[in-house]
Amino acid sequence: MLVTIIGATSWGTTLANLISSNGVSTVLLTRSEAERTLLENNNSIPSLEDIPLSTSLEISSDANTILPKTDVVVLAVPSNRIQENLERIPHNLKDSVIFVSGIKGLNSSTGERMSSIIERNIPIAKNRIVVLSGPNLSREIAQNIPSSTVIACENLQLAQTIKSIFNNRNFGIHTSDDVTGVELGGAFKNIIAITAGIVDGMSYGANSKSIIVNKGINEILLLVTRLGGKAETVFGLSGLGDLIATCFSLLSRNRYVGEQIGKGKQLNEIVNNMKNVAEGINTTQAALVLANQHNLNLPLIEGTGSILFNNSNPHEIINMLLSKFAE
Repeated sequence: MLVTIIGATSWGTTLANLISSNGVSTVLLTRSEAERTLLENNNSIPSLEDIPLSTSLEISSDANTILPKTDVVVLAVPSNRIQENLERIPHNLKDSVIFVSGIKGLNSSTGERMSSIIERNIPIAKNRIVVLSGPNLSREIAQNIPSSTVIACENLQLAQTIKSIFNNRNFGIHTSDDVTGVELGGAFKNIIAITAGIVDGMSYGANSKSIIVNKGINEILLLVTRLGGKAETVFGLSGLGDLIATCFSLLSRNRYVGEQIGKGKQLNEIVNNMKNVAEGINTTQAALVLANQHNLNLPLIEGTGSILFNNSNPHEIINMLLSKFAE
């Protein structure tokens, strides 16, 4: 079996390292020959320079040669770059190819899920799309600190196949047939992580932050169940588990964005100084679109959107939310 990871991000490279270390033939596909050369010369995961690449990992920029031979394609790119990456994929893929989305985001304009976008662009992938989501901070996985994730597919046999590729003693895999719930939970929790980070930046403490996280999971539950996901998925690893990790870890990009906002910095300044993408920003836009379509009242997500996109005062919004939630 050959697995190809599209996306030489810290997350994509971490997954490539993991799979390769499991003894599976693995190729990390870069955007250019220059990027391939840089990775090979540095011999480390981007943004995790102290962690070397697996000695058995192959790095290539030749999509037209690698992808037709590939059995499993793992997408680990920012959600706003998925379209251009799908357009790079040649048409002569194997009929049995499986696509795995490791992208925790949504289309910011429509709220469309990544699995839906893959299926729409790669017709051969219909019924052969798997999503991966859970409390998966790249550095901890790269350091072999015990972690778990959820592999979701409507075809549980296919999920088991993918489980065998990722699973090892330090990376446990759970399977689910709730693709919608797993995918949405992994996306929406990033919004709440931004809000929790704002509370951190304002130095409001654990009590206030816990209120935000508690109300956040309730709003995620409303969204996920209205969109067809299962409530039990929201309270599993790919929902509540991921939410806790992302809201409380100092490694979380989305929490970091919120923290900097809470300290008084502007969003553009924060984003421009980051090496990696904080998916929660675009996902907030997507959630607002979906909430409007389905007539849902989501004060926390709406308040976060007001801070991010309307330049509303973070202190005023957070104080308003905390007062509202105390009623």
